[in-house]
Amino acid sequence: MPLKDYYKNVIIEMENGIRHTNKGTKYSKGSINAFKQTLNQLIYYQESIGYELGFDDIDMSFYHNYTKYLEDKQYTLNSIGKCISALKTILHYAECDGVNKNTKYKDKRFKARSIDIDSVYLTQNELNRIVNLDLSIYNNKLYEYVRDIFIVGVWTAQRVSDYNNISPNFIKHKKVNYLQNGNITTKEYDVIELTQQKTKTKVSIPISSQLLEILKKYNYKLPRVRAITINKYIKKIAKLAGIDEVVNISKIVGGIYTKRSIPKYELIYTHTARRTGATLMYLAGMDIYDIMKITGHSSPTMLKKYIKADSLDIAGKIVSQYNYFQ
Repeated sequence: MPLKDYYKNVIIEMENGIRHTNKGTKYSKGSINAFKQTLNQLIYYQESIGYELGFDDIDMSFYHNYTKYLEDKQYTLNSIGKCISALKTILHYAECDGVNKNTKYKDKRFKARSIDIDSVYLTQNELNRIVNLDLSIYNNKLYEYVRDIFIVGVWTAQRVSDYNNISPNFIKHKKVNYLQNGNITTKEYDVIELTQQKTKTKVSIPISSQLLEILKKYNYKLPRVRAITINKYIKKIAKLAGIDEVVNISKIVGGIYTKRSIPKYELIYTHTARRTGATLMYLAGMDIYDIMKITGHSSPTMLKKYIKADSLDIAGKIVSQYNYFQ
């Protein structure tokens, strides 16, 4: 069977819920779309070389030629890495299914390379500016909807596919007993309980006063706004809030290291909310394992990739929490 045809069959199995992740969960729609995109790149590459790839064609020579092809197409290093990572997953499935006997893809040089991207987070001051921004002067409810949905994303530290779908049935009322001054005290609180769409991880998120205010505003059912629309409007909102600090960003595009300076508001997306939430919780002194229970990350290493505090932020956190530097 040609590699392309097997690749297509695996995607169909993912869509039908037959092929599961290593965790035993179904593939999310976003993950399936990513596999489709990487398959398309492989098909385009086949067209460029004039023949159909088989499993036996996958070796280090293929790796170098394929990554060079993607570089010439001006793909970033991280995008190329995603293509290689997806291909290695397919090759692994094929090996497990007895279709692929070629294990050259396991060569340590056959790797998905990446570079830490210049993702940003909002400081507490910047977040407050967005929260307090008067958007009533704009005759467009989308501004207010997007701002509120984004703030919910910050306070829940979830992906947009999760925080954009919060509804009343997600809200649970809880009680906890604890010892205070020798007496047992009961505290009541509300949480958002949800199962993350991408990983199927169940998380419980305590509802802060600011989050509660927004949820009540919409009767616990947020307006439905597409992620692409949120990305468009949150940049405008951040610009109106004066979040225009110049940020230096670097990329490897087409194998060439590039660096440019752009205003911070242009780097704000739906996922910035999740990064901001995780970072602000960390800077507030929350234990990293407690943060993981909210964000759903499987390891501290994965979570730390989301925490975008710089050295000055970390220094401030240390000084505020430890007497050593007093």
